[in-house]
Amino acid sequence: MIPEATFFFSIAAVSVTLAGFSGLVAAFRRGDQLRAVEVFHLRGIAETGLANALIALMTIPVATIAGDLRAATPVMGVVVLAYVLVQIAVFALRGRRMSVRSGVPQAVGAIAIDVAVIGLAAVTIIVRAVGAYESLLILLLARPMWDFVRVLRDMAGPAA
Repeated sequence: MIPEATFFFSIAAVSVTLAGFSGLVAAFRRGDQLRAVEVFHLRGIAETGLANALIALMTIPVATIAGDLRAATPVMGVVVLAYVLVQIAVFALRGRRMSVRSGVPQAVGAIAIDVAVIGLAAVTIIVRAVGAYESLLILLLARPMWDFVRVLRDMAGPAA
């Protein structure tokens, strides 16, 4: 077991908690009809939360196989980079299919997070720094958190 395993377990736990929040919100809204934008974001929160947990947990066996975390860092950086690029494409296609339009502030925030993740993933791959990879996993939490705040704001009503 790598010494940093506790960190990865913590990231996985927070990620699964975020995924669970989306189900909780949907359950509380059971009596109300969920709008397409809410379904879009709640589904995204669940998917990204679970995927982030899988990436965090995957780090441990990859580091064990590679010999240490520093050797596994570029491999996992590539995994994160591929995941985020696929995630962007899936969200864009789903948004079109569901006719969901994001407001400018929401879109700018999501794009900023995605660009930061892509940049930090590239740095992680090139530099092979464990601290950069750990920062990357923390930054991956920003997207489901961003969407969760959006859903809560939208559910508060049109005046919020």
